[in-house]
Amino acid sequence: TGFGQSEITILNTATGELIRTLPKLPWTIVRVGVKLSPFGTMLWSPDGTRLLRQSVLREVVDERDRFHELLQVVNVTSGEEIWERKLSADGLPHSVWSWSPDGALLAILQATDDIASRHDVELWDSGTGTPLAVIDGTEINVVNSSISFSPDGNRLAGICRATEICVWDLPERPVVAASGPLHLSAPRQTYLSDKPVFGLAFS
Repeated sequence: TGFGQSEITILNTATGELIRTLPKLPWTIVRVGVKLSPFGTMLWSPDGTRLLRQSVLREVVDERDRFHELLQVVNVTSGEEIWERKLSADGLPHSVWSWSPDGALLAILQATDDIASRHDVELWDSGTGTPLAVIDGTEINVVNSSISFSPDGNRLAGICRATEICVWDLPERPVVAASGPLHLSAPRQTYLSDKPVFGLAFS
């Protein structure tokens, strides 16, 4: 239970026994601007051993939003931090995440303009928080999109537009490159719906 930036309480659902309490994420970013409001999220790894926590500070300056993020992955058994990253972005923060089935990758949406009208999909190494690749041509235009790996980890689906679902065939697993994140071309299939789509999942 809890919120991304708040204290997290982990319980045994069968017994109600307290397993561990994770402390509130610290604010290490200077708060400047006119109006501030914090929020965040959390996401379990597929094997239940790690927890991704996100704490976000929103500042409004000259009627424009800017977000400062603190991202942390912790080992739930020991409570120790595995990695932490600090990011800043205009428009919207990293708000949609998905673990690959084997737990090795994180897929995220990254806004590519300051009004968050277009997003790219990035693949991160979940063990280090290192960006490995950007999938070219994703162009997700829905703020509250959803992204999901297929059970075999070879495809990624997302809500591209209000009534459009896109499925990408992923190339071979990206690795850390000295030049920075790779740009990958992924074949895309498109499925149209006669009603707005608000969520998706593979069987």
